[in-house]
Amino acid sequence: MIFSLKKLIELLGYNSFSLLLRFVLDRHPIIIVGRNRESLDDLANAIISLAPHRTQLVFYNDFVELEEYNNIIQEELDDFTIPRIIVCSHTEASQFALKNNFKLTGWIIAIKTNDTVTKDQIISKIGLEERYFLAIILDDEEQITIEKYGNNLKSLDLSFEKKLLKRAIEKSKISLEKMKRVLEKKVKIPSSSEIIKTVINFDVEEDKIQMNIFNEEIQAFAHAGVRALAILSRIDLLYELGIDIKISDKTFLRTIDFEIVNFERIIEYLNSEYRVDFSRYLQDGWKSRVGDYVDSLWG
Repeated sequence: MIFSLKKLIELLGYNSFSLLLRFVLDRHPIIIVGRNRESLDDLANAIISLAPHRTQLVFYNDFVELEEYNNIIQEELDDFTIPRIIVCSHTEASQFALKNNFKLTGWIIAIKTNDTVTKDQIISKIGLEERYFLAIILDDEEQITIEKYGNNLKSLDLSFEKKLLKRAIEKSKISLEKMKRVLEKKVKIPSSSEIIKTVINFDVEEDKIQMNIFNEEIQAFAHAGVRALAILSRIDLLYELGIDIKISDKTFLRTIDFEIVNFERIIEYLNSEYRVDFSRYLQDGWKSRVGDYVDSLWG
């Protein structure tokens, strides 16, 4: 089954898709369980495509041994300038990954269940190693349900993910309407003609256009994250040198040129993406307005 972005949103709905996107952005493990091997692998491929800003690796293809993987992770820790990784493990390789205790940060894992390997056994196994993870259950009718595991997840804020998804869908609709309108203005044959309606219909291209625009939105957020990392790392260094810099949320978001996300979500993203903790700046003092300082940094 082909799980396009549009199909995923239809199957999951806005809320569950936003939850899935949150787990992808935060690099928490995502396991996909079910009995149809091909559909499980197709769904894993679809989910990994939601992170175009990351280097996509396939377990048992791009690496096999734990030592290889640890070297990749160490390279991430040593160099903030390289893209973070996201790993796809297909059904044929996932049992090997679980048996060899790979750290599953940023993994999408497809696991085929049967009478001896059950969903509950898989969840129990992963729960011993991972604080947070998402389980996606794909039933025989290819309907999807999602279950999240971990403490403090009941009140998970999905407002940014919902905004991003809504913006991507709206931009896609506008783009398709513009394309159709341009042709309609040029066509001289009556619009009632079924042939003309078929020719100027962009249903075939809709999935690709929607995915391209979604990718642009994700990339824009990732680039804003890089800018946020640059400025916060400088402020953090100044803090360590005894210089306490304070800046308002509004000024900060305007500086990184990405204002549909709140400051706390950026902090959480940087922690997940680069394993750096800027949570000290969530204190009240951070909200003081010293925008001139930031403006001077960026010219």
